[in-house]
Amino acid sequence: RVFQEFVEKLDLRDITLVVHDFGGPIALPVGFDDPARIKRLVIINTWMRSVKGERDIERAAMIVGNRFGRILFEWANLSLRILMPAAYADKRKLTKKIHQHYLDRFSRRRDRGRVLWTLGKSLLGSAAFYESLWERRDQLKNLPALILWGLKDPAFKPHYLERWKEILPDAQIVEFENAGHWAHEEVPEKVIDALTS
Repeated sequence: RVFQEFVEKLDLRDITLVVHDFGGPIALPVGFDDPARIKRLVIINTWMRSVKGERDIERAAMIVGNRFGRILFEWANLSLRILMPAAYADKRKLTKKIHQHYLDRFSRRRDRGRVLWTLGKSLLGSAAFYESLWERRDQLKNLPALILWGLKDPAFKPHYLERWKEILPDAQIVEFENAGHWAHEEVPEKVIDALTS
């Protein structure tokens, strides 16, 4: 709702909407409610459906979403110190400078709890919301779309890409064999080429 209000308040039009990870369920509803604002969708390793039944993610979400998970997020910075590096296909691509950029955004425990842990908890806690998005997926079908996908993403494996191909059958697809979850950090030149071609 906040993102949609942002778009409406600024009266943004001809948007190239680029979504990654939680950006999918957060921003894609703009495409449902006011598709005329969107000139093009760019999907990068994201989802739009409940993760219930996805064993790996569901198991991790159960741990992350409880009180112990909150402690891990707030005190050990689990999200950025452990989960983020693990999602890279080539760990060397996560340079100290890039990693520090992300760490600096969440240097306070309180912020890690309010933002990162809350997002992690929502993986299962917001299942009904994600399912409501999935039920409206056909509303995105006619939008011009580009799908950029790191095939070595340990969270959003290739079957997530297959779902996007079904939702957006006319989308241009660019697969990155040697990238994981963070394709825009791992193969930035290739991502920029795909965005601008």
